Amino acid sequence: MKVGRLGFTESTLLFCFYLRSKGKPTIELINYETNFLKWLFDTSGFYDISFNYNHSYTDTPIYKKLMEEFYRMNKLSTKTMFLIHDNIFSGYLPLFYQEFNTERYDPKETFFNFIRDKRVLIINPMANLMKQQYENGNLQKINNIDLNMSISIYENKYTFFNNGYGPYKNSFEYVDSIMNEINSFDVDCVVISCGAISTLIANRLNKDYLLIGSDSLTFFGIKHGRLKKTYDEYWIDVPESYKPPNYKMIEGGCYW
Repeated sequence: MKVGRLGFTESTLLFCFYLRSKGKPTIELINYETNFLKWLFDTSGFYDISFNYNHSYTDTPIYKKLMEEFYRMNKLSTKTMFLIHDNIFSGYLPLFYQEFNTERYDPKETFFNFIRDKRVLIINPMANLMKQQYENGNLQKINNIDLNMSISIYENKYTFFNNGYGPYKNSFEYVDSIMNEINSFDVDCVVISCGAISTLIANRLNKDYLLIGSDSLTFFGIKHGRLKKTYDEYWIDVPESYKPPNYKMIEGGCYW
């Protein structure tokens, strides 16, 4: 099974791109899209060192390529979830959903059904913490569940605020380097939780995948700012070494 997902920023930008493709490039839409474009670079982790906040980016080849990746993920996936809040353009959402293969599903049930009895590769900057939580039994205790699986990990680098990694000029080049490393993993399926580049990785896999957001931290018992609950002794804090510089500027530090 291939389970796709676009986060709030990516889903909204795809929706805006769809509206523009239908001949609706109003000033309101352009301004709305521009605000979310900044989120794409600042908090979702997509980067392109040629990007200039003071110039239009939505008509560039690399942005169109990113939108094509979102379209492709939707076509490849068995099911896909988009996260779009009601807004001034919500009247067009029914048409958007008709064109795309999208559905709401239970993230927790889907996640555990996906990984059970599998050899799983987890791609996330905190993947090692997730593996530890499974191997020490905390994951099973928190969720009151029996699991039999093996976990391999790949920890991608943080690339917030359009800060790239290594010699790679944009997220596409960086993902190419990731694929060169993970293609050697002997696994059944891949859990991908790494922001805007999740889709790029999923589209290049020849394996089942599941795209997931901050729920991945919740299911593994890793504390983060989006949770509003009382923790028991099986939950762990994120070590300082896993927090990027200025992490509080990224949605208030809610992922750590």
